[in-house]
Amino acid sequence: MNQAERSAQTNHKGIWVKALVMALCPLLFAILACALQGKTILDVYIPASEWNDELFYYKLTENVVKFGYPQGYFGFNESHGIYLSFSAWSPVLLFPWVIWGKILGWNIFSPVLCNLFLMMLTLFLLAFLLRPTWKQIFAIVIPFGVYSQMTRFTLSGMPEVAHWCLMLLIVGLFISYAQEEKTWKLVVSIVLTVVLTWMRPYFILLLFLPGFYLIRGNKGHIATMLGVLGLTGGVYYWLNHYLSAAYLTDLFYTDWIEAFGERGFLGGVLFTLHRAWDSFLFIAKMALQCVLTGYASGGLYLGFMIIGLFLLTVFIRKCILLAKGDKTQEGMFLLLLQLLICYVGFFAAILLMYRLQEGGRHVIAFVATGIMVLAMEADLSVKEWLRTGLIVASFAFLYLVRANTPYDFRIPFATEELTAQIDDLNVQLRDSMELILDDVPNFDNTIVWVLWDYVGEDAKAVKWQQFYAVPEGFGINLCYAEYVLAQEETLKCRYVGTIPGGQVDQYLHDFGRKVIAQNADLIVYDRYEVATDE
Repeated sequence: MNQAERSAQTNHKGIWVKALVMALCPLLFAILACALQGKTILDVYIPASEWNDELFYYKLTENVVKFGYPQGYFGFNESHGIYLSFSAWSPVLLFPWVIWGKILGWNIFSPVLCNLFLMMLTLFLLAFLLRPTWKQIFAIVIPFGVYSQMTRFTLSGMPEVAHWCLMLLIVGLFISYAQEEKTWKLVVSIVLTVVLTWMRPYFILLLFLPGFYLIRGNKGHIATMLGVLGLTGGVYYWLNHYLSAAYLTDLFYTDWIEAFGERGFLGGVLFTLHRAWDSFLFIAKMALQCVLTGYASGGLYLGFMIIGLFLLTVFIRKCILLAKGDKTQEGMFLLLLQLLICYVGFFAAILLMYRLQEGGRHVIAFVATGIMVLAMEADLSVKEWLRTGLIVASFAFLYLVRANTPYDFRIPFATEELTAQIDDLNVQLRDSMELILDDVPNFDNTIVWVLWDYVGEDAKAVKWQQFYAVPEGFGINLCYAEYVLAQEETLKCRYVGTIPGGQVDQYLHDFGRKVIAQNADLIVYDRYEVATDE
């Protein structure tokens, strides 16, 4: 074996070692996060979480794995999709979990296992795409470790993990293409971006860079990229229009668009700028609240802005070097331009269209990708190490020291009381709820989740975690108490779950509806059955 062959073999072994180290880091961070609370990963139990979106994601996936699509209607105040019903979100969000469930089965621990696997697989693949040095690996995984929201979402029933894994792979392909121009890298990045856009529409911005490279190489690809854009937008519209249910309120604010028609162009511009400025001030207040008290949404936005500012400074430096004739900077210049386009476009959407308190979790993909790009843009001299140190220090303060709001940071762990409640309720409901498989989906296979109810003079949220006990196949429709109280005689859903002793409970009891399951936190009625005195 000559020197070149020995060197190639050593490099081959080295990249495998690096890939394994990177892949094991998310698992290590998860084990450590649980251990610090005296628990193990096996103790994670998503019904103990306070994030109610997880219930819909979990039960929707369960329905698709078992039946191919929900047999009841997932929606709000009895809304449902024109065809089928996948709640208010694109069903493409569920694809990673559905594939996992089809292969390995689906249970209450499956989302956590799948999320961990996705994160580990992504970092494993990135090692082969990026060929990072050990310094660059540390500059990626250490910030990931202190960015505790990544670990928290991994140990949850939320789909954000798939978003940032896909974005990391897409941008990793861009970096790899700049190092070695292979058309397959652009093609794969476009395919992944299309899928990611079907999950969240703002990711369509990621098509800028592969489109630029393809068109620069062959002007005939203009038609190709226009076709990709048309297909991507058309499919997303179809998914959103035909399969999604109307939410309780508008998911996106569009009054700034309507202002152009009502106030003219100049008036629309002024209204839009005013709206953006007010939203920015609100985010700034949330960020300050995070620094002072640990408010998680403000911390997420603050991390987004910190990474964005670092990316901007590096971009400016690349512009200067490129202007001086250093053509070696072109690849990173284009990549940073692409990422900043995404940052600005996404932040504009946040300011103008999203509910700011809830939009924070969407920034994680951008922060994670920004960390990776900053690590890969240089050989990490003292200056770059100082930047990495500042990121780690600021993130440690925001996401470890200030991680004191249980709702946002606490990992959900099983308790004997909750698991016993849900297991017992599941037995009661399996014996009582009848899955009708004719003309599905239908309201016969749908249970109302009453959002809140009055008990005496107090308004109380229904313990929605109990709805994990609903048998597979049934849809869950989130409804206001006022809707149920006003609609009882015309209500379409067969089953209703609410607080024992609340107004809805009393209302259904007075109508003579039959109780089919009950515990201390939830009472379930079958509206098709008449109560009998025992």
